[in-house]
Amino acid sequence: MIEQQFEDFLIYRVTIDLYNVITKKGGFPIIRSIMGYS
Repeated sequence: MIEQQFEDFLIYRVTIDLYNVITKKGGFPIIRSIMGYS
């Protein structure tokens, strides 16, 4: 259950980061998010 929540969180974070990159509102936060940057 905890793993599922963690996976959902990662998917959520990556989706937001991809949106930010596409809209050029953020630099490149995807790698930092995967590495645990909150």
